[in-house]
Amino acid sequence: MRGKITDQDLTNYALNDGMDPHERLYVESMLAVSEECRQDIYRNIEMTQMLETGFERLYGESAPTLTPDQREALMHPPQRPFVLATISRAAAVLAMAACAAFALANPSLWQTESNPKPWRRSPRGPRSSWRLSRPARIPGSLRSRCRPSPNKSTH
Repeated sequence: MRGKITDQDLTNYALNDGMDPHERLYVESMLAVSEECRQDIYRNIEMTQMLETGFERLYGESAPTLTPDQREALMHPPQRPFVLATISRAAAVLAMAACAAFALANPSLWQTESNPKPWRRSPRGPRSSWRLSRPARIPGSLRSRCRPSPNKSTH
């Protein structure tokens, strides 16, 4: 049960960064009832400690840090305008419709037989009866196997 907590909220909580007191209280209340959220927090804290240890070994005390502007840009990414998102979704739907129309308009691309409707309703009998519109053809190699050989006699 996650409620309205995002992965970003859990990361901010684990890093003790970028949360106002109301958000922090909400995340803590969700952690009290959700085992999944607690496990995510534990994994984030372990990962953070592992990275800090690795950077300390690599750089010593002078580990690179983000500037306040970089931190602000990461915490608040630019939102994509609603109009552009709507236009891109509409373009995707129209492209799929155009592909389907193209495939339906050119059956030679997807049909394997010369007869586009090999099955048709039988003019006689119940409506549920179906039959081939033309007799089935047996290839020559199979036809010779199906016929009894004239040399063999049947007793």
